Amino acid sequence: MKKTEIFDITLTSVFVAIILMMSLVQQLGFLTILPGVAITLVHIPTMIGIFILKPRYGFILGVIFGLGSLIASYMYGATAFDLAFHNPLVSVLPRALFGVAAWGVFQGLQKLSKIKNGNYLVVLLVSIIAIIATVFGARQIAINGGVTNETTMIVVTLIASVFALAFVAFYIYLTVKNNEKELYVSSSFIVGTLVHTVLVLTAVVLFSDFFEMSFGDAVPVILGVAASNGLIEALAAAVIGTPIYIALRQLPQLQRKTKKHSA
Repeated sequence: MKKTEIFDITLTSVFVAIILMMSLVQQLGFLTILPGVAITLVHIPTMIGIFILKPRYGFILGVIFGLGSLIASYMYGATAFDLAFHNPLVSVLPRALFGVAAWGVFQGLQKLSKIKNGNYLVVLLVSIIAIIATVFGARQIAINGGVTNETTMIVVTLIASVFALAFVAFYIYLTVKNNEKELYVSSSFIVGTLVHTVLVLTAVVLFSDFFEMSFGDAVPVILGVAASNGLIEALAAAVIGTPIYIALRQLPQLQRKTKKHSA
């Protein structure tokens, strides 16, 4: 077995241990901020590993992430949304797909950033995604809350737009502060997190009969959850994950790997 393969397996094992620890220790990887509202943080070490390792190891990390979520739902699940993760099609399947999708996002944004004016295109892409997600999600939350007045909806849209612009401004500041050449890294954490949110919530809608029986029409509830959690998790991933990834990449073994992957 080659030294690089041994290094990959060892590094994968380290990430597996971190993912399982964060998944199974209460209030560590799934942080409950309000009753029924949890912020996922386990996706951060998962994405760091995905960005560093080969796709097959990223898939493994995604599966482990899903298994940790499945076990945690039995250990700590209390709400209807938590109990939906008893189904492996909700807890494991989307996380396994996420392991592949996040790697694709990282590779795609890295290549995009290297073309002429590529960094501007990356910023534009992430900004559009963030603004659409924030505005659409805020409007859906207002609708779920019974708001029907058009004037109120306009106010909600304007407030959501301000928050979205603040998110974009902080995202650009974070990128410039670290290194604008690494813009694709923080961007990948943001887009990857939103991809994870979409995959998981889609699985909840498609495969969770318990959730639908509890809430009736599941789609509005899901959209509200996506709006309230998605961008918070994306921002946390960019703030926490970017410096860790950049620091890890300074290791001699990882410098060789990343150069080889980007070639």
